[in-house]
Amino acid sequence: MSITVFSTRTCPGCHNIKRYLSYKGFKFNEIDVEDKPEARQRIINLTGFMQVPVVQIIKDGKVNFVLGNNLRELSEAL
Repeated sequence: MSITVFSTRTCPGCHNIKRYLSYKGFKFNEIDVEDKPEARQRIINLTGFMQVPVVQIIKDGKVNFVLGNNLRELSEAL
């Protein structure tokens, strides 16, 4: 499984999602979309979502996105 969190440094929801993943023992990559406008645009193109956090989960070859600070949805996706 591969987990990527698209976030910004000042986003409280992003910090919450990353704390949750760390607490649960998941390793994840983080991409700060403030520093990488091409990543921000890619997420907007893929999801239509213009806010962070966006969590991309690749599991068993299937790509899933969790949009926003939704811990219940994230837990179900993991």
